[in-house]
Amino acid sequence: MPLKLNSVSFQVTSRMKVWRDHHHVPRRHAAWALMLFVLVLLLPPAVRAHTEFGPQIDVDHALIEPRNGTSAVLKFSIHNNTGSIIHLLRVDTPIASGSRIMFNPGDGRQLQLDSLGVKPEQALDFATSHMWVELTGLRETLRNGVHVPLRLIFNAGQWVDVVGDVGPHHDH
Repeated sequence: MPLKLNSVSFQVTSRMKVWRDHHHVPRRHAAWALMLFVLVLLLPPAVRAHTEFGPQIDVDHALIEPRNGTSAVLKFSIHNNTGSIIHLLRVDTPIASGSRIMFNPGDGRQLQLDSLGVKPEQALDFATSHMWVELTGLRETLRNGVHVPLRLIFNAGQWVDVVGDVGPHHDH
């Protein structure tokens, strides 16, 4: 049986009116909400994917230690609860113009990585002496005890917002 657009439109409109009347929502707000919902559904998946991970990733003990006035070291622990591998690409913060994922393989070199993967249901500790994020181009002087907003950017445009504390950290 062919689908009639007018009957679908009537059913959606009728259900929307019942919901709107039940929840005491003005007609213009309900119409805007429906239009926004339809527009989101029409967006390509790549655009819709730019959302936060929320509770699927745990970030603990985000500590920022200033180095030489122009950079700082960010250390933290991250646990991946997503069910698939995630890749940390960078950290954005209003206090710095950039960030670099750094790794010390133990032979005296410091390597900059493009990304760092965390397998599902595993943890990665950026609070060790061989792995950290360097915040570059500091825009202000950091003082102990200050709280700094951080956004950890992952593959597929996903992110996690955390707050880092400025102060000394202890290597493991």
